[in-house]
Amino acid sequence: MGDGADGAEQRALFEEENVELAECGTCGAPMRWERTVRGKPIPLDPQPVPGAHLFITVPSGRVADDRSQEAHPGAERFTTHFATCPDAHKHRRPR
Repeated sequence: MGDGADGAEQRALFEEENVELAECGTCGAPMRWERTVRGKPIPLDPQPVPGAHLFITVPSGRVADDRSQEAHPGAERFTTHFATCPDAHKHRRPR
């Protein structure tokens, strides 16, 4: 994480905001599980990132991307943990 906060600090911050954090099974980084507008689980880095292409829709609370019809200009934006995990290749499924 770019802000220098360690995992324990991140967990404390999100406990205050009622965001349930998980830990990546390979790199150990904190992350949050959400669901896409199609109902599929998606791991997100816990901190909002201005300009990121994923956002949580209102009022459904689901994750959508900039191509979605549910685009909300004021929504907090996030990065998928697959984009930042150093071990992301271990989670990819063969096509």
